[in-house]
Amino acid sequence: MQITAVRTFIAGNPWKNWLFAKVETDEGLYGIGEGTLNYFAKTIEAGFMNWRR
Repeated sequence: MQITAVRTFIAGNPWKNWLFAKVETDEGLYGIGEGTLNYFAKTIEAGFMNWRR
């Protein structure tokens, strides 16, 4: 089983943004996780994108 994609989604909220990540595999399985860190959603997203490479 190999990871084929890592996608991030930022959900806006008046008091902070939430970051969700979806990891997909070549077998059609996927997992969804939450990686929110107060006011640093874009920073966490950049980390996911760097890790994805």
